[in-house]
Amino acid sequence: MKMKNIIKQNKLKLFFDRDRIYLYPWYFAEQCLTDDIEKIFGMKIEKTILEFKKGYLYSYIDTDRGNEIGKFLFEKVKKDKKFYKKVEKNILSTGKQLTDFCNKVGQLKYSGLSNKKLVEIYNEYGKKLRIMRAWGWVPPLLDGMEIPFLSNYIQEKFKQFLQQTNKGDKFAEYYSVLSSSEKKSEVQNEELARLMLVEKIKKLDSNYIELLRNNISEFVLKMKENPAIYNAIKNHAKKFAWLTYAYIGPVMSETDVIKLMSDSLKQKNSIEIQINNIKNHYTELKQEKKEILSSIKLPGELKYLFEVSAFFMFLKDHRKGIYQKSYVSMDPIIIEITKRTKLTFDEVKYLTQEEIEEVLVNNKDFSNVVKQRMEYCVAITEEGKTKVYQGNEAKEIISNHIINEKIDTDAKEIKGMVAYSGKVTGIAKIVLTTKDISKIKEGEVLVSSATNPDLILAMKKASAFVTDFGGVISHAAIVSREMKKPCVVGTKIATKVIKDGDLIEVDANSGIVKILKSN
Repeated sequence: MKMKNIIKQNKLKLFFDRDRIYLYPWYFAEQCLTDDIEKIFGMKIEKTILEFKKGYLYSYIDTDRGNEIGKFLFEKVKKDKKFYKKVEKNILSTGKQLTDFCNKVGQLKYSGLSNKKLVEIYNEYGKKLRIMRAWGWVPPLLDGMEIPFLSNYIQEKFKQFLQQTNKGDKFAEYYSVLSSSEKKSEVQNEELARLMLVEKIKKLDSNYIELLRNNISEFVLKMKENPAIYNAIKNHAKKFAWLTYAYIGPVMSETDVIKLMSDSLKQKNSIEIQINNIKNHYTELKQEKKEILSSIKLPGELKYLFEVSAFFMFLKDHRKGIYQKSYVSMDPIIIEITKRTKLTFDEVKYLTQEEIEEVLVNNKDFSNVVKQRMEYCVAITEEGKTKVYQGNEAKEIISNHIINEKIDTDAKEIKGMVAYSGKVTGIAKIVLTTKDISKIKEGEVLVSSATNPDLILAMKKASAFVTDFGGVISHAAIVSREMKKPCVVGTKIATKVIKDGDLIEVDANSGIVKILKSN
């Protein structure tokens, strides 16, 4: 069933912002939103705007239209119990096509390719990525651009049900459990494999463990004397290279793996206990769900929607992993393009498909243009086509097309959604990029626009998480459940109101964050 597309000329609102994102590969997502999803659902976003300030991205969208699509997809999920499995099937099948293509590209000898062939590969990659993203947009749209329809509906109905059964005080606890995925996230898969790698090293030669714990420099020198250990670390880094990549890299290195293993060895729990904690989490979660469902006799619709919520929590994370692996696979192509132009690796990532062809086939010089774009530019995407503007023209676009929402920066109380229950009081630290990880100390509260795998070290130290964007199937929500740390997401304004050093209370039972004392 398709809904007739209604064109709206609304001004656009901030959808999300994040550091370390360039035009490529993100603009493919915008093209998909403004074209490809219509071919499946009969609806699309008319226009999106990306604003880049020295690598910091502000994404603007018609959130009213996004809400219409989100509501449509929610109704589809609610009425058609086969729909969410159809989404999974298409994400996995189109994801396999994308992965197979990238694997073939990885076997090519890039220096032997013609400029025209490089363009063909770049264009084919964009096509396959967009095909997958068309289905891949379903989880985040359901999670909500402004209104998280699936989560709101479940929470409202579940609260009503628990109140009727005199268990209203159990809402946050039960909700956190029932909406959690029973499948390991990509982050947990890597951590479990890494912890098992430490155990393997211990069996191969226990002398290396003390070096790994206390003297990383000496460990790095010594490990090359033991091929089994060296190759095991190298293979782990290669297998999970994409996990820290985000959108511009770098990939996970052998040094990263060694530092993470050393950090694990310094934890109060042994490696064996850490491994068992991860494995037991999913066994215990399954049992907790069984016990809750047995005690409250949940109505059929709610039970089904909890399954859908948990399912999309896993699927959203899984499909993002496929995207990121493809970005890593395409880097050699980008590098080969830089060798044949006057552009740097980062500069190439500020060009559109059409401009890549202009550079390689027609020898057009974009040197001055991309230098301006790296400082400041705006990209408008309509009907699957992206056009980029620099200078005053770019500033004028923002002025004419964007709604600047007023924020009460003096607010002492912020509301969001419960992602994982609990209550914590602690010092707040704003963590937006990997550069901010060192700021956070054990037990402090991580406040971010939205988290990603590259912030996982900070999340391990934090006692709770608070985010501006995202819903209950966001990365922060997934990790909070795995780490069992209180989490409030979708506050919209946390990073604008909370400052480093503020003493805050995160009440993830009610979804309220209070500033108790300003720094």
